[in-house]
Amino acid sequence: MHEYVISHLNPNQWTYVFIDEIQNCKEYERTISSLYLRKNVDIYITSSNAYMLSGEPATKLAGRAFGINMLPLSFSEYSEAVDTTSKRERFNQFMNMALFPMLHAL
Repeated sequence: MHEYVISHLNPNQWTYVFIDEIQNCKEYERTISSLYLRKNVDIYITSSNAYMLSGEPATKLAGRAFGINMLPLSFSEYSEAVDTTSKRERFNQFMNMALFPMLHAL
């Protein structure tokens, strides 16, 4: 992963790197540490694994990271994002997939 990300950086422009479920990536610490040292890179990582918040991973990222807890969408928020007219249809969709907002882009 490290080589791939580094090879795609442009030193003349700001780069945003998003890594989802980082606990599944090999040697993620090396990649994050390397990117953190670059002035024109912002790194955003996600993990649904509590392991990342304690112990060794938390120690390695200490002082370099902060957490943002993401709550699921409310029905009101979901309703603003979809085009269905029927409240019942919106509610059924909400109950089936609103906890995963990215599903709407598929």
